[in-house]
Amino acid sequence: MRILIISSGLRPERFGGLPSHVEDLVRALAETGKEVAYLNVGAKSKWPKTSVWKRNDLPCPAWNLSSEFSYSQYWTGTIRPLSQIRVTPAYRRAFSSIVAEFRPDIVHIHELTSFPLAMIDELRQKAIKTIFSAADFYVLCPTSKLFRPDHSFCDKTPEQLDCHNCSKEARCARAIQWNYANDQWLNRLVRIRNLGRRIIRKIEKLLCKPAPPQLYIERRQAFEILFRNVDVVLTTSRAQERIFKERTQGWNIRFLQRSRNTIKAEVPEPRTETRSKDKLVFLALNIVNPAKGLSLLEEAFDAVHKDHPEVELHIYGLSEGTAPGIKYFGPYDDSQLDSIIGSADFGILPSIWPEAFGYVGPEMLSRGLPVIASKIGAMPDYVIDEENGMLFDPKIPEALESVFFRISKDAELRKKLWQGAAYGERQYLDMDQHLNKLLQIYNSIPTNNPLASEPR
Repeated sequence: MRILIISSGLRPERFGGLPSHVEDLVRALAETGKEVAYLNVGAKSKWPKTSVWKRNDLPCPAWNLSSEFSYSQYWTGTIRPLSQIRVTPAYRRAFSSIVAEFRPDIVHIHELTSFPLAMIDELRQKAIKTIFSAADFYVLCPTSKLFRPDHSFCDKTPEQLDCHNCSKEARCARAIQWNYANDQWLNRLVRIRNLGRRIIRKIEKLLCKPAPPQLYIERRQAFEILFRNVDVVLTTSRAQERIFKERTQGWNIRFLQRSRNTIKAEVPEPRTETRSKDKLVFLALNIVNPAKGLSLLEEAFDAVHKDHPEVELHIYGLSEGTAPGIKYFGPYDDSQLDSIIGSADFGILPSIWPEAFGYVGPEMLSRGLPVIASKIGAMPDYVIDEENGMLFDPKIPEALESVFFRISKDAELRKKLWQGAAYGERQYLDMDQHLNKLLQIYNSIPTNNPLASEPR
């Protein structure tokens, strides 16, 4: 079985749970003796054209593919919704050359932000098994989060879509590509570089106009139709699975939680008291954008800290601040997880959008740290209320504040949650368990893909 893994980049060029999961998966497949290869479709090049080159940082064949699609800023939406579907001749040639060289039996796609959807149809014609692991809601939403500018959940039907309102800050991927090349070549010539930026920006404003609302509806319809050609669509949470099943037809949707090497197989013995006798420490990891709930967390903690000055909050990620009782530590890496989590008494996942998974939760729980989490998205899959953590409704302003107060005041509740995190039934997978289940899915797909022989 030859497996080609596709995503939009790994560490260190990208950070976060998804790139780490993909890299861990590639290495785990290679260690089991599988013939595996990796393709980074989000690579960036000094030359503003489609190009392919090999990389040598993995224990398997690997390539970088750079194109205008590599510069899609999906978190701001798009002003060219159909460009996420159509493929250029140069991209088709580049991708086909990699497929011809490696000859995969399975192509496992982890991100579509830099991968034109039309290529799925091409894989179908070649009778190659195709699996897509959904890390977010990109197939339904150009910004990937189903999260509106007013921080409300988007539940609009295809006919009601107003994605153009969520894509007002989007830029043209081609312009970003040229801007990147301009910066790479002229980085030391500051005046000329800045002149190049201004020229590119003016051309972009002249040529890249916002798309009409109808094109976003066509985007959703095209995704739904083309995804019927995917052998398996893997969701990573029950909430994501439910949303996909409610909003799509004809997709072969299955549920499989993701994992990472940082999610431990064995949980340590439970603690019976706080790490420090004179303070209670809460911990939030990977707080990198507003959807992660930073403002909600800071406001709730401020109210608690006024009455309980012995309580501390440690925040790791890209956040900065000077709030009383809160320590901001900035970015961290995997090698620090044991010491960071080991220094805290409770973890917090305050996301205000429906996380598709949230690796931080299982990373904390697998180290015996109870988790306080939003009662939306994936978190209720692995946080059992008042057993291994506590759930709160992020739509109720006082809900998180109330949880903070309860834990701060109630020593017996703290002991119960520590016991639950250590001895309770695991609701998440370590990397070996994830890999075994994934291989079963690979093997369950018929070798001769019946989709390839169906009339188009």
